[in-house]
Amino acid sequence: MAQKQIRVLVTDDSATVRNWVQTVLTPEHGFTIVGEARDGLQAVEACARLKPDIVLMDVEMPNADGFHATESIMRQTPVPILIFTSTAVYRSRRVPFRSLSAGALDVMLKPKSVLDGKNQTIADMLRKKLRILANVVVIRRTGVATINEQPLALNPMPRVVAIGASTGGPKAIATLLQGMEPTAPYGVIIVQHMAQEFVPGFIEWLGESLSVPVLEARPGALLEAGSIYVASGSHHVGLAPDRRFLSIEGPPVNECCPSADVLFESVAKYVARDSVGILLTGMGRDGAKGLLSIKKAGGQTMAQDEPSSVIFGMPKVAYELGAVEQVHPLAVMAAALRTRKQEAA
Repeated sequence: MAQKQIRVLVTDDSATVRNWVQTVLTPEHGFTIVGEARDGLQAVEACARLKPDIVLMDVEMPNADGFHATESIMRQTPVPILIFTSTAVYRSRRVPFRSLSAGALDVMLKPKSVLDGKNQTIADMLRKKLRILANVVVIRRTGVATINEQPLALNPMPRVVAIGASTGGPKAIATLLQGMEPTAPYGVIIVQHMAQEFVPGFIEWLGESLSVPVLEARPGALLEAGSIYVASGSHHVGLAPDRRFLSIEGPPVNECCPSADVLFESVAKYVARDSVGILLTGMGRDGAKGLLSIKKAGGQTMAQDEPSSVIFGMPKVAYELGAVEQVHPLAVMAAALRTRKQEAA
């Protein structure tokens, strides 16, 4: 049986880049380039007309840049989008978080030149990413609770809120935190699957929209109420009995480092009933077993619902495992935590 071709829309104002992509994404490799766009406006029109399986999107273009084009596409004709940009733009325009906020699934750097000796490696990586992302079902609509519509029953106020997320997570995390009570008497610790070099930018980006401190979860630092902490991308992060952060060395868990499972297991062991575990959008199964441990230890557990998730992978696995008490859209989760604070006051 012939391999199903992945239909790609290439958006870049550089003819050199478009020509290089043509040589990389060939039918022999399972790709068909169904169209090319030279700016963001053309990309939006072409996406609606051609309905590609995935869009390869540049950032700096005339008329409308890649961020605005991505936002428009995700509102009008949602499709997986891979941002493909240069190192200079990547560093100067905080591409990872602006891209993910706009709705793109991932970011990749272009080769420095068509004569770059690493081009074959980059070509292989590009094809691999496109094959994976083209199969992601992206949904952009306002979510409503699909399993339970009522907020969680109130328990004693938690001291720790632990959050795990992957693909689509940065925007989901920001939305959730913006809806929570900024003076809540709990600390928040986040595992977002990302490389270490992205963590400082993620912390800065989150902090711009929040009125509470956003910090890196450094080993030995105390998790304090009213603050938000982000796990490093270089090691697993856990909580000690005194609620100080631990650096946990070891191989990736569920192919992830840091791993939400590692964090959740430590929360279940040392915080138990004083905790809420939350699993957000993401591919794979990281966090499911750890969330079950929190539930068994007496903590509360929530997961993001399918309509509001970029990828309903990690939450779905956790729900099917019996680890999730309720599945909510982000607004309902935030409201539940606000209600807990009001009731506890």
